Amino acid sequence: RQKLGSIYHIMGNAFLEQDQEEEAVYYLEEALEYEEENPHLFRDYAIALARCGRIDTAKEALEQAGSLDLDADSITFASGEISYAQRDYLSAQKQLSEMIERTQDTQLRERAILLLNQMYVQCGPEYLNTAIHMLENESSKSEGNSKKRLMQALAEDYLIRGKEAGSEEDRVRALNQYIALYNMGDRTLRVMGNIGILYRETGKIQEAQTMAELLLEQYPKDYQGHKLLAFLELDKQQKKENSQRNYDNFRICYENAKKLYEKQKQQEDEEMELLRQMYEDLAAGGWYEGLRE
Repeated sequence: RQKLGSIYHIMGNAFLEQDQEEEAVYYLEEALEYEEENPHLFRDYAIALARCGRIDTAKEALEQAGSLDLDADSITFASGEISYAQRDYLSAQKQLSEMIERTQDTQLRERAILLLNQMYVQCGPEYLNTAIHMLENESSKSEGNSKKRLMQALAEDYLIRGKEAGSEEDRVRALNQYIALYNMGDRTLRVMGNIGILYRETGKIQEAQTMAELLLEQYPKDYQGHKLLAFLELDKQQKKENSQRNYDNFRICYENAKKLYEKQKQQEDEEMELLRQMYEDLAAGGWYEGLRE
């Protein structure tokens, strides 16, 4: 029974990490059928419930965890999650910060840092510098997978600030974080895709081209490598005189990207919509017939 409960618990936490809260609640409730005296299970159940907006039930689950001698750090962390779900950001900030300062549990500490960062980002631009300063400090002290996750969050914060302020420096900072992650062995589609995009945005065209080709090699069924190549082809042609432009390679790259995008589409990609408009405009202008006379 306990082994089956542990499996459901692991699955519930996996869904929780993917922000699939309703699925997390389901599996954690299944786990409770087999491990009704596990305080950490009740803690995670309380967090999942809070994220689903079921605050009263979440508080009851946390009370149950406390009655089973859940440690003080876990109680404080879960209380911070509940406060955050209620949009009581002052209480959440106090609870999470206190727990971060005192805990010896490195995994719980990382979860609290990432939640606090998420809250700061949601609270607006005036809190973004606080989030970035926190992540810069914490990522420099962390190791292994924890360091990678904090660096990923830091890169995303740099991108947000860079977009809001139009800051080239923040795009470069984000790029450097992703390159560091890549060099640490993180060859995920997300990291490689962001490196390619940021190389292009910061004017490192040859590096962007190389990353696009690596994406095609490592993720041949994903559209993002073809999408990046399509943008690079547009950039290349726009630097030429009108009479020297040839968009046939762009057409091929876009059509390859479109085919894969439609197969795997889960959510809208604004950049694919932009490419579609460019593709149709160029077709209407007769640009796919070789060099324009």
